[in-house]
Formats: sequence, structure tokens, C-alpha cells
Amino acid sequence: MDRMIFIFVVLCVVFTIGSGQRDPNAPLTINEAKEYLVKYNYFGPDMNVSVLTDEDIEMGCRLFQMMANLPITGQLDNDTLLKMTQPRCGCEDIKRMDKTMETPLNGPQNFVTGSKWPTKTLSWKITVYSRSSPLTRDEQRDAMARAFDIWAKKTQLRFQYVENPRDFADIDIKFAVGQHSNEGQYAFDGPGGVLAHAFFPTVGMVHFDDQEKWMLGARAQFQGTELFIVAAHEFGHALGLSHSNVQGSLMAPFYAYSPALTLHKDDIDGIQYLYGTPSNPEPGQTLQPQPTPVPTVVGTGGPCNLQFQAAFHVESWNNGGPRTFIFADDESSPLGHLRGMYVHQLSNNGYEADSKRRIADLFKPWAPYRVDAAMYMPDTKAVYLIYGTRLLQYEIRGDNFIRTRVQKQYLDTRRMPQKPQTVMVMPYRNGNGHYILMFGKTLFWAWYPSSNQVGGWNYPISQLGQQFPADFQATILRNGFIYIFKQDKYYKFDPTNWRLDESYPRPVAPAWIRGSCGSANI
Repeated sequence: MDRMIFIFVVLCVVFTIGSGQRDPNAPLTINEAKEYLVKYNYFGPDMNVSVLTDEDIEMGCRLFQMMANLPITGQLDNDTLLKMTQPRCGCEDIKRMDKTMETPLNGPQNFVTGSKWPTKTLSWKITVYSRSSPLTRDEQRDAMARAFDIWAKKTQLRFQYVENPRDFADIDIKFAVGQHSNEGQYAFDGPGGVLAHAFFPTVGMVHFDDQEKWMLGARAQFQGTELFIVAAHEFGHALGLSHSNVQGSLMAPFYAYSPALTLHKDDIDGIQYLYGTPSNPEPGQTLQPQPTPVPTVVGTGGPCNLQFQAAFHVESWNNGGPRTFIFADDESSPLGHLRGMYVHQLSNNGYEADSKRRIADLFKPWAPYRVDAAMYMPDTKAVYLIYGTRLLQYEIRGDNFIRTRVQKQYLDTRRMPQKPQTVMVMPYRNGNGHYILMFGKTLFWAWYPSSNQVGGWNYPISQLGQQFPADFQATILRNGFIYIFKQDKYYKFDPTNWRLDESYPRPVAPAWIRGSCGSANI
């Protein structure tokens, strides 16, 4: 099981779908489902329903179906829409968008860890008890204590109850109704829907919707919601665990009643990864050493089989020589064309060993899990990534690319003659600067990234010659020529006379990857 600790925002995003009360037995509408996927972070930050493409929706739907253990169809079918109505935790499902959603695309998400507490002895208190529940304060407090204990038994963590609500405690619990913070996105939605939410370490706040009918034991199976189960789940978040898509895991996002709650192995693996194994194991429990995370390595297919899905070239990288960056699909992913991408690096000597990285490992503080096109503008030294209609701009800083415009940017596709599929950086004929040629299915046109403006003309791709490759995948501007990549072949294009070199196409691997793949001049 891959394990990675990474820094993410300490609070989990919570929200309400739609407004007013809805029939809990009715599936969501298509628009409500899109809003659900956006709000639970299936598309990354700064997305909204109005800019989602069909590909975005299919990707988000597939990821939700994987998270919910539904058949992965990519369609908002009735089973998917009904699953979205199931009572659940209000925390977002995908915490790895800033790591390009690595695990959800490569298999079961399993446990996902984030920040953790610096100490293994934590205090807790209940600031506001439930006013609507038939449970007494003692019963509520006992449920919370048992929920903490389920985690303590599997770790070296110890929890101390603070009786006076005015005194400090690491974890502060309260019941609330509706909007209970300064921002509406944290509002509860009444019976059903979002049951509770928690904040990751070291914020330490856990909130329960006091319009739920909180019960304990067998009564909760038919008459309400089991407080102990929901509390144990939310305390998992407060300790640093995000959602899991492992069926039967306590940290799965959806509420399910259980007469005898126990932690799944996935929950145990996650909490012990953060806080270690217990000093005194339970009877019959054998302590196992925790494996060391394994660094990412190139897949079994090897770099010789790389197909360039997007690419750009810079003349100076990290105070060194030129470097080419290749975005290639993760061939091991089960989700077809929606799988994630890795970035690979090429130098003058060919493929750089151990250069394979997730996009977000190089592009910070946020990057998409895959890109449709990439380009480097030599005039401004800016790098642009295109993902759907999203446009992200970065600058080179040391050995990373740092996002320079944090406000949302989108391609104005309404002014484009076709949906853009790939791009080509073109020098002006007078040598003063560069612009972009965008290519659709059958047409190409000019686009200017600094102003996000579309040129006033477009032409059929066929005008570039009969040998010009249709549906190519990537281009690289290098040493005054443009190299065009399609599958395992590449072409050489002269931008001064708009002509292909007739001695191409040639195999990609010997010229670009080199090493064990062969040796040939570019």
C-alpha cells in the first residue's frame, strides 16, 4: 500500500447541496449531482459547475463511483444519484487533489493521512451538548469517550476528558444547527445529508448537526443515527485521517449502522502510520513493523515506451543545461483515458533517471492530476498548463514551477472555432516574440496567452500539407524547430516556411530517450 504524508489545508470543506428540505429517498438531479462532485472536491480547488466539461464530469463521476464502491461507468446513473443522497460526513472526499489524486486513480484509495498532532496525549471537551437528542449528557459524553477509545486501543494515543467547557482542550466538540460559522459553506443541512464534520490537526474542532436524531445502540438502527459511530469517524479526521474508499472502513465517507463497530485494517494502518502501534497490544494482537514508504520508480514498461501526451522545452533548468519535460499517462491505472499523468525529464543525454514525478511534485502549490496541453513561452519564461478549460500559469523557481496567478483562469472557448486539443508555440516571422497555434479536430487558429485572446482567423489543418499528422499529441519548440509527437513517432516542422521535413517521421525513443532505447540524432 502506497503511503505518503503530505501537507494539506487543515480544515475539511463542508457544505450543503441545494436549499431547503428535499425528499431523502429521491435521487439527486443531474445539476445537484454536479454540484455535489464540485463541493466534495472531485475536480480540485476553484472549480464550479458552470465551467465543467463533459470530460470533467465523466472523470469526477468515475472517481465518486470508485470512492462509493459502485460500478465504474462514468455516467450519472440512478444508482450513482441515489448514493449521493446517503447520509454522510461533510468532509471532502478527495484530499489528494494537490497530489494529482494519486491513489484514487491507481486503485483503492485506502487510508489517506495528512497533518498530525505533535503529542500522543490529547485532551477533549464537549462545549455544547445536543439539545434535541433524547440522549442525556452522560450518554453523549460516554459515546464520545468510547469513540476516542476505539482509536486509543490501536495506537499510543491517550485521551483525557476536560469537564469544564471553559478550560482549554485539544479537541473541542459541539452540536450546532444550520449556519454555525462566519461562512455559509460550513452550514448544516438539517436531518439527513451531512451529519457532522471535523477539522484536521491541529485545529481540533468537531461539530455534529443537532437536527439529526442522535441515538445509541439498537434504537439507532431504525429510529435515528448512531452517535458513537459518527463520532468515531469524525475523531479519525480530527486525528489526521481523510476519507477511504475501502469497503467496510470506518473512514469511508458514508454513514452505515453497525451493531458492533470495530476498526477495519485500513483504519488501523492509517492511524498507526501517524501515531505508531500500541505499547501494550491487545490480547491476540501482534505488533508489526511499519514499512518504509517506497519512492516512485519508472513502471515496468520502461521509459522507452513513453508516449508524449504533452511537453515543453526550456533552455536552462536549475542553473544547468536545457531540459525537456514530458507528460505521459500512467499506464498502470485502471481508469483508461481518465488516468493520471507523470512528468518525465529529458536532457541532452536523454532520459534522466529517477526523474519520474507526479505533476504536483513539480508544479506548486496546486496542479491538476493530468493536463491536455503544456507550453513554455520563451519571451516571458512562463509555463502554461491546460486542463479542460482551466488555464494555469507558472514560473521557474529553482527546481520547481510556482504558480504565478492564483486567481481562476479559463480558456474562452466560446470564441474558438473548435474545442482545442493541443498547442504549438510559434515564433513570429520577424523573430520578435512568440504566440500559440491551437489545434482542434480539423482546424487551427492563433491564441495569445498573455491576454487569453483568440485570433481572428482559422484554417483547415489540411492546409499544412498532406503529411502533417492528424490528432498529434504534443509539440516541443527546440533550437528554432518544432517537433511534433504522435504515439511512438515524431515529426520536424520548420516554423519559418511552415513545412515538414520530409525525412521524418522517426522513432521517438532512440532520439529522445536514448540510453538502452538506442541512439539517434534528433
